[in-house]
Amino acid sequence: MRNIFNEIKSAERIAIFAHAKTDGDAVGASLALFYYCKSQKKEVSVHIDSDIPQNLNFLDGVSVINKGAINKGDLAIVVDCADVDRLGRNRFKLSKFKTVINVDHHDNANFGHLRYIKPEYSSTCELIYDLFCQFGEEVTPLLARYLVCGILTDTGGLRFSNVTSETLIKVAKLLQTCNANINDFMGPLFSSITPEMFNLKKYAFENIKLIDNGKIAIITIQHQTLTDLGVMLTDTKVVLEIGLSLANNLVMVAITEGEPGVNYVSFRTKNRNIDVSSMAAQFGGGGHKMASGCKLYCSISEAEEKVYNVVKSMVGNL
Repeated sequence: MRNIFNEIKSAERIAIFAHAKTDGDAVGASLALFYYCKSQKKEVSVHIDSDIPQNLNFLDGVSVINKGAINKGDLAIVVDCADVDRLGRNRFKLSKFKTVINVDHHDNANFGHLRYIKPEYSSTCELIYDLFCQFGEEVTPLLARYLVCGILTDTGGLRFSNVTSETLIKVAKLLQTCNANINDFMGPLFSSITPEMFNLKKYAFENIKLIDNGKIAIITIQHQTLTDLGVMLTDTKVVLEIGLSLANNLVMVAITEGEPGVNYVSFRTKNRNIDVSSMAAQFGGGGHKMASGCKLYCSISEAEEKVYNVVKSMVGNL
């Protein structure tokens, strides 16, 4: 691929896009590139069709997201997004840009004029760190904070199987660069839920369905429940750990009704012999082997039945 930084330096107006129902990796990657572009004296904006998760508010600079919109220009950079549909309403803006760069660590649809896709990476932020190193660009203390945030988010605090020894070395270097302790990130990212999110977890504990002695765990959350509890769609990630905490759980599924007739499905597993991305692919979704998702346009009860049938058939007799 051509040097992504040469493309940035030759552009005047740049927009950065990340996926809807966003997370720390998407936000961290977006902000790292935003402030790099600012350092190059570019006119730049960040577009995310989503509420920003509350656990990311500790990051300086989050307020720039969705401010000062650039709706057409020289360069669009799409980060952490497997396909354009995941951009939500922002997907319609890409055609307004002369060049589109796609930087991602998922099994990707390979859209854009220039692509840097590495599914073997733990996170898009780890990938971007390597890009900075590869092309001799400085990782400032500010950028290092964003990149650490993204890596920690997508690795579950360095607990998931996507962590390699190289990932650990990079996190150590980034922490040194920004003169921070890992607990400066772990607390806000993983131990700072709101009372509303706590009540959502309580709801999930009371309503989760455990099938085959807990091998399959499914929770459905209706749109009205989100409203009643006062939580955002992005807050529902707190329920995913519930099923996975069971010793014999193979697949955890959360189905959330974002609005009537529109259901967001998250698949998780801790078993390396199970590929939940193939489950999501049955519904036009995708992601990683152990963490994937899709969207279903039907009633939430129909979504639950369809998803259960696929999970049951693919888990088999494990």
